[in-house]
Amino acid sequence: MVRRRTKTCGTAPRVFGYATSSGGSGSSARGRGQCRVALRALLPAHLAAASSFGVIIPPATARRIADLESQFARSQSDLQVARDHQPSLASELRESATSHKAAQAEVDRLEATIERKPRRFRTLRDNYERRLKDQVSTLDRDLLQASQRVRAAISQRDQARAERIATQDRVSAARDTIARLEKRINQVAKSQKSRGDLELALAALQQERDGLKSERPASSPPFAGPPPDHLPRSARSTAKGEHGGACLRVQLPMWARIPTLSRAKDQFGMPPGPLSDTELADLPPTTVPRSEWTPGYRARRRFRSHDIVPWSAQDIRQTRIVEIDADMFFHHYAKLMEWLIPLHHSVPLLGEWRDDLVDESNVRDLMESAPWEILAAKIDPLTFRGRGWFRRMIRLYAFYEDEHLQAYWDFTHAFPVSIAKRRATSTQGRRPGKSFLQEVLIGLLRGYCDLDLLLDPFFLHFPRPGEVGAWYPGIEDGADPADLLEALAISDGNHYRDVPEDHPALGIARLPGKFVSSSPDRVLPLCVG
Repeated sequence: MVRRRTKTCGTAPRVFGYATSSGGSGSSARGRGQCRVALRALLPAHLAAASSFGVIIPPATARRIADLESQFARSQSDLQVARDHQPSLASELRESATSHKAAQAEVDRLEATIERKPRRFRTLRDNYERRLKDQVSTLDRDLLQASQRVRAAISQRDQARAERIATQDRVSAARDTIARLEKRINQVAKSQKSRGDLELALAALQQERDGLKSERPASSPPFAGPPPDHLPRSARSTAKGEHGGACLRVQLPMWARIPTLSRAKDQFGMPPGPLSDTELADLPPTTVPRSEWTPGYRARRRFRSHDIVPWSAQDIRQTRIVEIDADMFFHHYAKLMEWLIPLHHSVPLLGEWRDDLVDESNVRDLMESAPWEILAAKIDPLTFRGRGWFRRMIRLYAFYEDEHLQAYWDFTHAFPVSIAKRRATSTQGRRPGKSFLQEVLIGLLRGYCDLDLLLDPFFLHFPRPGEVGAWYPGIEDGADPADLLEALAISDGNHYRDVPEDHPALGIARLPGKFVSSSPDRVLPLCVG
């Protein structure tokens, strides 16, 4: 009985195992669910059969069965929930399908648009390249024409420059010729005048001789010596009368005393006009060779700007010393603009300077203190020494400066007055200055100096038109002077005579001793008289 029961009991697990294996052999959740339903339906029958046979179900199996029942219940609940969500899922699926169709249509439209864009881009690119080629060809053509015009303009400029240089050379040659002719005319005029004077003197001598002959006793010996009409040109002719011992002296002219003189000389032994190359080479050498002087004597020279500071390289390259006349020298080269004296600024308002100081009492006190005497401070020459022509020039300048020292000071410290009065003062001060500059021009032509002589701290300079002339007391920042004497502390209005060590000429390396002879045995001609 036990064995049969065991066999019987062993049959049930096989049945369950078959059912379980059948349920586990499904390939999908639906198949497993069907197996579970079938197992659920067969479970009571199996339990009844087992109980009829007296089969005892183990506790583990019973728990397994209970678990299966709970899992089955949950599966049914999940199935019901899934069935409840099925309509909404179907709706969402339909909406997704609709959206997918719309998205697909949009994708198709975009793909079509993208296909059209490259064609449009290719068309635009072709049109742009064609227009670009046209513009490039037009620019090349315009550039070629412009370059041709530029070359033509350059050629015309070169021709004009060559013509201008040739014209300048012709003008220079004409000026030299005119100068030589004028000298020759002056010499001829002087010679003719001297000849006329000599003829008059000889006529007087002839008359005196005839008178002496008529009064001389017949026994007197004949007149000895050369007749008066053959007097030697290198001596004075003297005729003595017998009555009262009177005598007649005739001073022969220079051309008669020096018959071999071919060219007039000045008191320094130098010709009054430009020197020849030989005469220029015979001058004693200087510290800075004349070949480096500013500007070139007979030929134009090219200078670098930093080598001729503060002169304008463009102006210096276009001129020669032999071309400079008194008018050009006075108006263009006598003084550099802004050299020592700054340019005018705008006229300040009345509240910006102490106009209350300009009254009769303060002006009288200022004038009584003679503030211009600061300009009389003597400064040693920087570029030359006081020998030869420079000694004469120093004397002339000293006389000129003494005569116009107050005018120098007044012009840079003038109170605001009418333009006409200031111009009149300027003109009166410049008339004697022009005569002094003419003497400097003579030194240029004789090879004694160049334009750098005017930069020497030894000389004072009148302001040019446009430079500072009016004085506004108390205009300096923070200045609050009590009177005009206190407001007079202006260094740039005194030509650096009160602070000579700050003179800008001292910072120019080429100036010290520039015109001093470098040969101790040869110096410039000494001044005579």
